[in-house]
Order: sequence, then C-alpha cells, then structure tokens
Amino acid sequence: MQLKLIETYSMVCDCFDKNPQWTFIRLSNNNQPTQFTDQEAVTIYLFVGHYQKYSKIKDIHNFAKHYLSDWFPNLTSYEKFNNRLSILNPIFYDISIDIISNNIPQKCTN
Repeated sequence: MQLKLIETYSMVCDCFDKNPQWTFIRLSNNNQPTQFTDQEAVTIYLFVGHYQKYSKIKDIHNFAKHYLSDWFPNLTSYEKFNNRLSILNPIFYDISIDIISNNIPQKCTN
C-alpha cells in the first residue's frame, strides 16, 4: 500500500510540474494556501478512491484521517478538503488524459 501511495504522489507531482498553469487555479484573495498542498489533496483523492474503492469525498477524507495521518500530517478538516477538491476539479480531466495516454498498450493502433 505504501508503495502505491508513493507512486500516486509522484505521478501527481509530475502532472503538476508539467502543468504550471494549475498553480493559478487557486489564486484569489480568499484562497490562501496552507501547509497541506494541492498535490497532497489530489493524491489522497486518487489513491483512496482508486485503491480503497471509496467514491464519496467524506469517506475518502475519513480514511485519510484514520489511516494516512502519518503520511499527511497537515490534512485539513473535511470542509476545507472538500472545498479544495472543488476548486481543483478542472485538473482531474488533464490528469485522466495523462494517465490514459501513458498507459496505452503498445498493440493499440491510432
């Protein structure tokens, strides 16, 4: 499980590095970053959703709070986590495209 979590975090960080425009999604007067990063929020959402099969954000947050607190000590409250994911919603399309394009079997043709 730990290896999959690290792989997920690494993949998310690579996506953020390839898409510097994502940095500007959260820029506003009322949207100050905390010690809990966007990359961590996205990692938790993808990891818990995929590997633990949770689909509700509340369940994802509860799982992270109970089982991943050593990995994410600055996890915010459920309300802040939910708001963060709502703001970051547009990047999930790009991440999905990136994951799909990097995992196309070699035998597939265009």
